[in-house]
Amino acid sequence: MKRLVNVLLMVAATMSLCRATTVSLGSAANYAVLGLQDTVISNTGSVVNGNEGISSAGKITAGTSKVNGNVVEDTAGQYTGGGSKQYKSLQVNAQVVTDANSALSAYANAITLASGANYGNVTGTKTITGSSGLNVISMSNIDLNNASLTLSGTSSTEFIVLVSGSVMLNGNGGLEVGGGVTAADVLYVFDGSAGSSKFTTGKNSVVDGTVLAPNYNMNLQGTFNGEIIGAKNSNIQLNNATVNYDKFSPPGAPPTPKIPSGVPEPGTYFITGLGLALLGAATRVIRRRG
Repeated sequence: MKRLVNVLLMVAATMSLCRATTVSLGSAANYAVLGLQDTVISNTGSVVNGNEGISSAGKITAGTSKVNGNVVEDTAGQYTGGGSKQYKSLQVNAQVVTDANSALSAYANAITLASGANYGNVTGTKTITGSSGLNVISMSNIDLNNASLTLSGTSSTEFIVLVSGSVMLNGNGGLEVGGGVTAADVLYVFDGSAGSSKFTTGKNSVVDGTVLAPNYNMNLQGTFNGEIIGAKNSNIQLNNATVNYDKFSPPGAPPTPKIPSGVPEPGTYFITGLGLALLGAATRVIRRRG
């Protein structure tokens, strides 16, 4: 019986570890561009190939931009300046607030991960080759001028990059992927100070991967393959930028189920069943000793 209990405890620990190291964007992953609470998104001559959303108290100024997807706002009137031909549909749906909160939950989970390597300030061309599975790395500031940071590995490599400072990309190059790694395998989590942290890119910059950046002011040009999620009480300026939606979905990660309200997640059933099994085993041992 003791051996059975130990096995069950090991299974529970393994399940807990797997859940802890998995960062899911949840329903926030349904957008190419998602503005968090009080975010102002300015689209000027930009193309968003995917959905664009804005949470409560924020706004989107369309300008001459094009959204090849749906525009979702929390309340009517948050999206201004664009005609009906500039998007697939304009939807008023409070679900976008829940989606934004999912992004913030993912952010809170990501910044608790332990970094396997800290690269400090990245100021020149660098290639980082990851191993199979999850690679959590950290950096301070990223300042690249005609240079690239390339994340490489196999088709089973995943990167979560924690950045504590500002990110500035100028000239050719940018944040790229190589080997078997794709943009869908990379999540950049920007964790700098509110108000002082910035994310700026040039017209020839390329960013491969999802950017999750609460509190960052963003002035973005160039090409983005992934998702842009921010900026909470800050601004996202898309100036002649192209955003190609590529959902963050690292290898081996299960699809995120759409679970109705009030229905527990599958993991909840597992933990509950395990607890009952352990309780039953303990009760039988007590009875035998009695």
